[in-house]
Amino acid sequence: MRVLRTSLLVAFLTALIAVPVAVAAHGNGPGGGAGGMAAMPGMQLESPAALGLGGRQGQGPGQAQGQLQGQGQREAAPDRPGPGLGAAGTNGAQLGGRFGPVGGMPTFRLVCGPSHLAMDDPIVYPGQPGKSHLHSFVGNVSTGASSTAATLLAAGTTCDSRADLSAYWLPALIVGGEAVTPTVAHVYYRRVTASPVTAFPAGFRMIAGDSHALAAQPLHVAAWSCGRASGIAPSATPLVCPDAAESRLRLRVTFPSCWDGTSLDAADHKAHVAYAVAGICPTTHPVAVPELSIVYAYPTRGDATTVLASGGGFSAHADFMNAWRPGTLERAVDRWLNHVGQGGQGGPGGRPGQGGPAGQPGQGGQGPPSARPVPAPAA
Repeated sequence: MRVLRTSLLVAFLTALIAVPVAVAAHGNGPGGGAGGMAAMPGMQLESPAALGLGGRQGQGPGQAQGQLQGQGQREAAPDRPGPGLGAAGTNGAQLGGRFGPVGGMPTFRLVCGPSHLAMDDPIVYPGQPGKSHLHSFVGNVSTGASSTAATLLAAGTTCDSRADLSAYWLPALIVGGEAVTPTVAHVYYRRVTASPVTAFPAGFRMIAGDSHALAAQPLHVAAWSCGRASGIAPSATPLVCPDAAESRLRLRVTFPSCWDGTSLDAADHKAHVAYAVAGICPTTHPVAVPELSIVYAYPTRGDATTVLASGGGFSAHADFMNAWRPGTLERAVDRWLNHVGQGGQGGPGGRPGQGGPAGQPGQGGQGPPSARPVPAPAA
């Protein structure tokens, strides 16, 4: 009898041990040990190390794809720096960007801290330091009047992907006669076209918005806002944001998503690109490229004195010089913008989400391209 009781006890303990082992084995599907958690909503997807974006080690493609499809639809608050900023970020952060649908469209997002202020513009006034109005730079820490793709690739970045050494800048915000540096910039790369997108070539440059505008620009190009929690609709002019938590001034500038396919720049720095209409590029600019949309968040609510260094509040514009490490942007675009969404949310051709006036992200899905305007990331 004692032998029988001992045998039963051993069998019971063996069964207890086998249960967690079986559960762990079930979670270890293709792509890594977290496969069982991949479909949980709201999970952040860090960029994979295979793309050179500094992602977490040990994450396989199956796990990454599962997390992408299960990602929550709300991006992080634009006025809160993401991981990788701070002292480490100024020298090229170790963590990569975030990936998932925004506004129902395939997207990857970088978080970039402020770098410096300077009266330089390497696109409009190359080699002429001090020639331009005051600019606020994020991304590459070396951007100056004489910057080129080669010099940028040799420097560091404030973005949370060390693979992106591109330069991003816009006219400085002036409040009460003083320049206000953005707290953070969220840089979105999205596919908004029906056709697959092509990565920006090395040395590519462009400007979005009009530095000489004396009247309101379209909100899909430039929009001021105070954040979702404020309940304030986007505006073509600077706002005075309410005195409430999470209510701070933001400026969103969105670049064209179609390219002529040959020119790295143009005399006006705009003619080589065009905006897509209902997800279709014009015949003059047949090559679809990622839509670059940047949300700058400021540590101020603004007041009646708020203007841009380029003049007034209508002159919002932004500049971009591509300096991604060779091959990295191509791989990211191919994987995260062109080959995502099969059976999940926000795949190529998915309809944009139902957002509010600020273009808040909604639920993406399968289907033909929408004829409605594609909402931009929330400002």
